[in-house]
Amino acid sequence: MNAEKKTCKQCVSQYEEAIQNVFAKLGVVLANHPVKCIIYCAIINLLFTIGFINLKFQNDVEMLYTPEKSKSLHDRAYIEDLFTDPTGQNFLPYQLTRVGLYGEILIMSKNKSSIMEQKYLDEINQIDEFIRSSIVVQGSNSSSYKYTDLCAVGPHGCGMVGDIILSPFFQSDFITRNVSYPYYRNISISSMFANVVSQNGTLRFTNGLRLRYYLRRNTTNSETLSKLWERRFVDELRDLKTNYTSLAFSYSDSLSSELDSITESATVFFSLTLILMMVYASISAAPFNCNNVANRMNLGFAGILAALLAITASFGLVSGTGFEVTTVVGVVPFLVIGIGIDDMFILLSGMAEAPPLTTATVEERMVYMLKKSGIAITITSITDILAFMIGASSVFMSIRIFCIYTGVAVFFCFIDQLFFLCPAIAINEIRTEKNRHFCFCSIEVQPKDEYEKESKSECYIQCFAGHRPQQKDDVESPMEKYPKRLMYLILHYRIGKTFVLMIYLVYLICSIYGTIHLGQGLLMYKLVPEDSYYRKYSIWDENYFKREPIVTICIPENQQYHLQATQTRIQSLLQTIKQEVYFDNNFEINWLDSYIRKSDFHNSSSEEAFNNGLNKFLQSGSGNSFQNDIAFHKNKSFIRSSKMYVKSLSLTTSEEKGDFLLRIRQIEKAATFPVLIFSPLFVLYEQYIQILPTTLQTVGIALTVILFVKFFFIPNLLLVGVVALTLLSILVGIFGFMHFWDLTLNSMTMIHLVMSVGFSVDFSVHICHAFVTIDILDRDLVLQKALDTTGGPIFNAAFSSLLGICILALSENYIFLSFGKVMFLVIGLGLLHACLFLPLLLYFLLPCFSKNINCIEPEENMNGCKNDEQPYTICTPDMEMRLPEIASSNDGNKSDFVGKPSQDKKVCSKT
Repeated sequence: MNAEKKTCKQCVSQYEEAIQNVFAKLGVVLANHPVKCIIYCAIINLLFTIGFINLKFQNDVEMLYTPEKSKSLHDRAYIEDLFTDPTGQNFLPYQLTRVGLYGEILIMSKNKSSIMEQKYLDEINQIDEFIRSSIVVQGSNSSSYKYTDLCAVGPHGCGMVGDIILSPFFQSDFITRNVSYPYYRNISISSMFANVVSQNGTLRFTNGLRLRYYLRRNTTNSETLSKLWERRFVDELRDLKTNYTSLAFSYSDSLSSELDSITESATVFFSLTLILMMVYASISAAPFNCNNVANRMNLGFAGILAALLAITASFGLVSGTGFEVTTVVGVVPFLVIGIGIDDMFILLSGMAEAPPLTTATVEERMVYMLKKSGIAITITSITDILAFMIGASSVFMSIRIFCIYTGVAVFFCFIDQLFFLCPAIAINEIRTEKNRHFCFCSIEVQPKDEYEKESKSECYIQCFAGHRPQQKDDVESPMEKYPKRLMYLILHYRIGKTFVLMIYLVYLICSIYGTIHLGQGLLMYKLVPEDSYYRKYSIWDENYFKREPIVTICIPENQQYHLQATQTRIQSLLQTIKQEVYFDNNFEINWLDSYIRKSDFHNSSSEEAFNNGLNKFLQSGSGNSFQNDIAFHKNKSFIRSSKMYVKSLSLTTSEEKGDFLLRIRQIEKAATFPVLIFSPLFVLYEQYIQILPTTLQTVGIALTVILFVKFFFIPNLLLVGVVALTLLSILVGIFGFMHFWDLTLNSMTMIHLVMSVGFSVDFSVHICHAFVTIDILDRDLVLQKALDTTGGPIFNAAFSSLLGICILALSENYIFLSFGKVMFLVIGLGLLHACLFLPLLLYFLLPCFSKNINCIEPEENMNGCKNDEQPYTICTPDMEMRLPEIASSNDGNKSDFVGKPSQDKKVCSKT
């Protein structure tokens, strides 16, 4: 058994050594040719920017934020293939399969009082007249077109929502409070009025109404003119002055148009973030000890520049291959800069731990750095890239585009860290080896005492004195030293461990509660700025008006409509639907019922006689409104398809909309004949039933793949399990605290959740990698050394990213705000787990790890150590020491804790 265990250890050791050797060879190349590597890397990155000439923007809301290839899209395409566009003749609004082309206006009383008075009706009539006669567009032939020239053609004039309100007989009843509600002369008016109060079936109060003016799109020319009229409609209403009412308005493409014309550019926030993160990266890389040789401030600039090159190259490559840019892609630079800074701090930490230049060459130090830190940044980069690759398979186009741009950017960032930043580090090491000033590289610097002998001023000494670093403390900044000392100080004592455990339990309870209550769905108006006219319209529409979509019951295949059995099946289906809790059982538009029961043309003796009578009925005044509901075969010998309509009740929450759509699907499956139940709003409702399973599936696959990558580089099943638990804990926290931060699960936040799977693992991998690579038996010492190795880089990478994200709090754009909030959760919770929760868990699990230590005999048997091992003193916890400072010996290897041990034992440790 021991032999098998030893063999397994040897295999793992050889496997890890093989990976390290790859990075060692890379370190040799970079150390010997740093300038060439930087030049070639920069040139290749810049060449990819040529792709910017093909940069295109896409802000179609339906395409980006609704699921691709959903059943609703398939149903719509099928119905549109059967039926022609209805706006050219006998148009009624419920016949549309899309939202259509329209201009809509919401009219509310300024003092929120009832509009059931003559002065309000007079002003409403004036507004209607202005829309019909004063909004004019010019055609290609210089002809002028008003609304009446372009409107959708209804059975009795222009087809619109609210035309009944403009009729004299309605306005007469409106003033005298004699309007029946919710039906007036068999017309549903419940969705036309705001804040309705009714009594005994009569309308008693309303302080607003809606008018929607539909336009033709049955020909290319009419569609073009209609779109011009829509935009003119908004421009004219912006300046329209009213006395008693307030207006809100929109048109069919308002949301996409507003996304296109967002004046708040991501460039401003990215510039501020870049400056802030660059300053912090430079400051946190400076030791502030007046050692102008050991100062690494310039490497902070190099790390940021490497990330910037990655961003430009990736955007050029992806846009050059034909992928369009969306508004959400604007957050990619914030993410990539954060990842780049994380990798930079890990590399600098590895170099700080390398043997000093007094005992090692630049090449040896580069080899040490890449063997130690190369694997760490490779794991995090690959996991990030894989997470985004998996996200790119999403059914939401916005997520797919974001993940493609970000995944490619992370790949370039990884390459640039290796071939731009690492050579820059090598150049800095060459400068350091020659005792040259970090800023004025041509000036050779002397130690402080040499300048004192020359009687130089104190200011001169502070600005120019320096020496090659002898130990890690010479190059570490205060931001690298003190945070990790605080972490160890908290975790070292029992009271600190107890406090961290209690904090975690509270965190877990809150996270689970928030996850259970997390809402779903995206209110589209949140995507536009607060001062947008569309935002005002959407808020009014959401808060004051009912939404009761009319649902199409489409029979897609030929039926023997003249048979009583067919008529019974159809009527039974309609009754089943109307009895559902979500439907109004008083509403039904049914051509078959009208033809059979209310027509003199009905003849059911044969299918031919039935169809002949139906054609006569459709040409009559009582049947012409059904012309767009029946699709005949070319020779009108049989009916290819037909449509009937029912109406849903008001649906307000995303849960109701999702349940409503799921129930519709169940009714379709249970029907005794083929049927499609459809509404244009179903395309948007699809997100409410697909977003949660899609998110869980995508996150689950990403988690599995990431854990596999983790095991590939660190083949320890227990550590993989620890990382899995950590990721689940972080994800539950993100889901839960999204609820407390007033965020919902939607196609926008799903992007951030997919991103968080890869991003939140970064910090955890660093701390796990540190624990598993320290070949020491004492748990306290392992904890201290692991935090000493990774605590500083993790804290600085997280803190610098948080600084950049805080800039987004100044934005009014929902995309930037939601990204900032979720990223704050991802980084904040990742930092909390990596610095406190995870080290505490690893501390308790440390005896379970199989360490690669060959000699653990007492001091008298140390001669059994191998050539590449040396005695290592492990001090017991009861020693006197300065926490958590570690000194270094002159040969560059870590010495014991600074302090006096009361007793110790010695083991072998690899050099």
